[in-house]
Amino acid sequence: MLKKRIGIFIPNIHKVGYHNHLNSISVRAAENGYDTMCFSSYTDLYNGNSYDEGEKSIFHLSYEADLCAMIIYSELIKDEALVKDLVDFADAHGIPAFAIDKKVKGAYYIGFDYDTAFEKITDHIVEQHGAKNVYMISGQRNNSFSQDREEAYRRSLEKHGIAFDQNKIYYGEFWDSPAMQAVKDILKDCGGVLPDAIVCANDSMAIAACTALEENGVAVPEDIIVSGFDGIERAVKNCPSILTAKYDFEKSAEYMIDEIIRLEGSVPQPCDKIFGFDIVLGQSCGCIDNSARISGKITSQLYDMIGQREEFKTSMDHMLLYNNTGDELQAVLPGIGKYVKSILYCGVAIYIYPEFFGYSKKDYPGRVLAAYLDPENLEYFTPFAEVDSQEIYPVSIFKNCSNFVFVPLHCQDRVYGYVMISRLTLSFLAFDRLADFVVHLNMLLSSIENAAKLNEVVKALNDMYIRDPLTNLLNRRGFDREIPAVIMRAEKENKKLLLLSADLDGLKFINDSFGHNEGDFAIYTVAYVLEDTVSDMGVCARFGGDEFMALLVADITPAELEKRFSDKINEASYAANKPYHINASVGVEESAPEEIVNTFKEVVKRADSKMYKHKKKNKLIKGFRFAEG
Repeated sequence: MLKKRIGIFIPNIHKVGYHNHLNSISVRAAENGYDTMCFSSYTDLYNGNSYDEGEKSIFHLSYEADLCAMIIYSELIKDEALVKDLVDFADAHGIPAFAIDKKVKGAYYIGFDYDTAFEKITDHIVEQHGAKNVYMISGQRNNSFSQDREEAYRRSLEKHGIAFDQNKIYYGEFWDSPAMQAVKDILKDCGGVLPDAIVCANDSMAIAACTALEENGVAVPEDIIVSGFDGIERAVKNCPSILTAKYDFEKSAEYMIDEIIRLEGSVPQPCDKIFGFDIVLGQSCGCIDNSARISGKITSQLYDMIGQREEFKTSMDHMLLYNNTGDELQAVLPGIGKYVKSILYCGVAIYIYPEFFGYSKKDYPGRVLAAYLDPENLEYFTPFAEVDSQEIYPVSIFKNCSNFVFVPLHCQDRVYGYVMISRLTLSFLAFDRLADFVVHLNMLLSSIENAAKLNEVVKALNDMYIRDPLTNLLNRRGFDREIPAVIMRAEKENKKLLLLSADLDGLKFINDSFGHNEGDFAIYTVAYVLEDTVSDMGVCARFGGDEFMALLVADITPAELEKRFSDKINEASYAANKPYHINASVGVEESAPEEIVNTFKEVVKRADSKMYKHKKKNKLIKGFRFAEG
């Protein structure tokens, strides 16, 4: 019998500070016999571009998962239509949906008392540390979270008899770089009177603020106290550790799981539930000893983490380079398994849609191709095999697992499939590793697909591959292919070779004066004349732009070939009856076959030199001055 499944929907799982919340939900769910299935994208879906479309595919996968409840981080997912679709799906199937941090019609609202918590942080700084001159780095202007925290900051100051000053609020966009700039602006604008404290609207900005203050010779907390908000893992481990507030993860997780249990077989009755925060003291306010700045143990852990990160990155690069050969995916699975085993330490399933392998949906209705790394035996990937699309992970293999993470595989809106990770420790580092793995796997899949397409094109359109589309002459690649045959003919007939270099005169003038269509006509005319001149004596090519080259067996002298070409192009120009004259500078070099073989570039250089001398004589044609080149 399958376990009951709770779906969790969250973007940017490798970045956001919700790992503790996810852990709390997973632990509480497992204790009550539920699996948790976390569907995550690597974007918040704000832009709505083709990349977001590919990322969005992972949330639609949940419709095949037979879920009994859905937990949606609705504030983090910026695609409101997608959030509505998820809630509507839950409603249509009679299962509860919980919306985290942003109300959605038809869903339970799980909120957190940000205002009170932020006010308590400011209270702590004023009451416990005697701060009077308190600045704030808010998030984005006119953002609801920013406005709420600004109001909490104002209430705290006024409650303690400190005049509120709007000019002491700066904006850091909820991110590192803008926050560091905000600190620089504060130090510039304060007139030499340093703030007692800077309260930041989230932890990321607080960490950045500490860095910026240190870079400017300001000590934290000795000179300025700094606080954050959200309680992310980075804030606790930062040096200095940040005064912050963390969500009451355990209570909110307990409530949702208990409600899911209570509602089994019943109709959901959505309501609002608000949870509080716990204040977390840190070195950045001075409540925790900051004299050592960072202990030897933490330093060691930090260096270990950095070392592991670099080792992991190197492993991923090796995986890509080792397997990026254009081989079929089946062939590179052992190499992928080698690196997964050494870096992720968990069971992995890779699901690829049949279209990637060249099959149509008609050939595989309701089926996908899956390979997996057994969580009990991390040795190698099973070969890709056909499975039911509704079996979104191999239940029989992962029967002892209770939490799963699903992320998409795609290139822009071209969806390849998805990756499932089991028994993944829900930590920042683990998700960071997963993100890197998926990025590299997407690159690998894209390279394999592109190689297959290229091979198909080469096989089907070989002639187009070696020919110039405008003139139908050989291009440089095609010319290089044909040179050996012309050399062999010259050797067989015991004749020398003529290398002709030609360059259309005044192409820029024609394009600028008469349009690019006329420029194309002039190029085509030169190509036609060159091909007619060479005839069956050799090969000719357009090297690009206004440059042409020919190699032919010498039945005539260089001077005769040059004259024949020039006469023919004059005839073609007058026959065209254009308001401009078509002409080309030409240089011809005679060479023995062995010289072409051994010093081809030198022969080309000599022919080009003659052509450029000829070009100098062709500046004035029919009253128009052509630019050289």
